[in-house]
Amino acid sequence: MEQTGGIFYHYLAVRNSLRYWRNYQISIESFLTEALNCDKKILVGPSGGYSLSKSHFLQIQSEDIIAELDPLARLILKSKLGTKVNWVNQDLFKINEDPILSAKLSAEEFNSLNINRVIFCNMLGQLAYQYSGFTDLYWKLFLLNFLKNLNAEVYSYHDRWSILSTKAFLDSFETEFIKLSFLQKQIIDIKSLCEKVSNNSSSSTPVEILDHATDMDNSLRYKFHAVHPWRRTKNCLHLIHCISLPNL
Repeated sequence: MEQTGGIFYHYLAVRNSLRYWRNYQISIESFLTEALNCDKKILVGPSGGYSLSKSHFLQIQSEDIIAELDPLARLILKSKLGTKVNWVNQDLFKINEDPILSAKLSAEEFNSLNINRVIFCNMLGQLAYQYSGFTDLYWKLFLLNFLKNLNAEVYSYHDRWSILSTKAFLDSFETEFIKLSFLQKQIIDIKSLCEKVSNNSSSSTPVEILDHATDMDNSLRYKFHAVHPWRRTKNCLHLIHCISLPNL
């Protein structure tokens, strides 16, 4: 799995924007409109703004903050913004061997910015790839404690699972997934659905499922808004969860 950011990611954005990414961009538009409807906010990891529409850029004001480590992404995003904003180009996450301490230190970095809302732009599910070598349990403990310690409202759209397979399999999977109700999508058994799609296929297809360890603890009192498929490439499909948390 490639990390978000870097030249290859921007190349994918250009190549796949209309063919594969467009449906995903449309599906999360209303969620992002709600998320951006706030003064004094920070967008974390928006890359080149590929998930944002033109109307979303108008919601970003001069007192807002954008935290983005990728210099090419900052350059692309600056060209799309109609206003100057405050930029953070250093890492706000403080990750060490202790997930609880890491969560506390990271939350302190965000809280020091004195913002009303944090909007995580499809990046919480990438932390395990950005900081490799830690277990799924580590990241579950980190996210739980990190989000609890933030002194701001939180909106996040992030990877829950990624599925790697053939184009034909992912086409069929996406068709079956779209048929599900909102509740079914929320509590989906990803392995069972993949098995169902495989059983309906005339040939045996290799399927790899990646868990991004972003399942949320109910103690967070979060609101589940939606789950949408994002066809990153013809052979890679992500399921994106959209959630929000109240001001803690």
